[in-house]
Amino acid sequence: MKACFIHVPKTGGNNIEAIASRQYGPEDMFKLEKNSFRYASLSNDCEGYRHDRMNSSVKFLFGHFNFGFHWKLLHPIFFFSMVRDPLERAISDHYFNFQHRMDALAKQFQKNKYPLAYTLLNRHLIHQNMMADYFCGVSESGHKTYLDVVNNYISIMDLTESYDESLLIIAKSLGWTVPLYIRTNVTAKKPDRGDDRLGLTPDVVAAFKANNIHDYALYDDAKRRFGELVRGEGDALVRATAAFKDVLAEMFEAQRRKPTRMFSSVSGRRQPLPRIRPDARNMDIVNNYLLSSPPIPAKPCITGCVDRVDHNGVDGWVRDLNSDAQAAVDIVVGGEMMARVAGEGYRGDVKAAHGSHGYHGFSYSFPRPLPYTRPCVIEVRVAGTLVCLPGGRRVWGWH
Repeated sequence: MKACFIHVPKTGGNNIEAIASRQYGPEDMFKLEKNSFRYASLSNDCEGYRHDRMNSSVKFLFGHFNFGFHWKLLHPIFFFSMVRDPLERAISDHYFNFQHRMDALAKQFQKNKYPLAYTLLNRHLIHQNMMADYFCGVSESGHKTYLDVVNNYISIMDLTESYDESLLIIAKSLGWTVPLYIRTNVTAKKPDRGDDRLGLTPDVVAAFKANNIHDYALYDDAKRRFGELVRGEGDALVRATAAFKDVLAEMFEAQRRKPTRMFSSVSGRRQPLPRIRPDARNMDIVNNYLLSSPPIPAKPCITGCVDRVDHNGVDGWVRDLNSDAQAAVDIVVGGEMMARVAGEGYRGDVKAAHGSHGYHGFSYSFPRPLPYTRPCVIEVRVAGTLVCLPGGRRVWGWH
């Protein structure tokens, strides 16, 4: 099963990529990078992702990309990601523009020296609801799909604020060794939240929250899921986290004495770690947790395609990449549920492409043909969600 890390900017993802570089060989990793916030543009530029490479023996896919490319995958996949308090993420992004980036936006920041309060409320400088946009899936449906995507496709949604616990859960689920890391890509010269230099008045914070309601909804949902996950792991995770933090304290001290260069996911160069001799008891506690069972199971990964949508009905196919369990679709017309149809018809083309049993086809005919004179939206959704299959949303009738 492939692992896929959706890296939302300024959530601590660079360390995860660096840790993965020590778990896999360069030939086992494939970086996806697309500065797009909508599935539609991702879908229209599929060749840019070299599907033959994604569907080869690659074990780890990662990068700044939107959810949705899985429609082109042929193999089982384990999605995971990490989110952060929206205001903290935006503050970090603001100061990061003064520090690292050399694109047009960074040059604009460095030239005009925008104050933080101005940046947070300017839609042209900080992408509003960025985290939710990464999981939107289908552009036509807007923001309403992001919670469905997260809860139905993303197996682990970790929190930057609980970084070490998150890393241990990821490592356990993917069969990694101890996920040691050093601090990289940390935004320098960023004042503390309590520092008056931030200039964040209650009015500014309230306005920011109003502009980013979807990010806050996503973050609250992620906190709920993560809390349930931590409680399920019990005392074993608590002990492992304490031991892990002790080991990392030695690592950070060694890094302070001899700084290490940043990991480069582009060149595939592995990030070297300081040489330390961690306490054997701490390492045993961490390893015992990582080898304990059961790991977090992968959520279903429903994929498919709609071949026909018209006034008479719909045809297509749908399947779960992660199991042979039968998948289904919901047929929705004008916002009203018409039927739930199972993907059980034989499709030789799907069998040839996916190597499955091929019984994934579906077909549905409307009780009466839809009139041209009554415009409506026809949607073919993954059953139980608001996520439309590719080609599964069409405005029908004169409008």
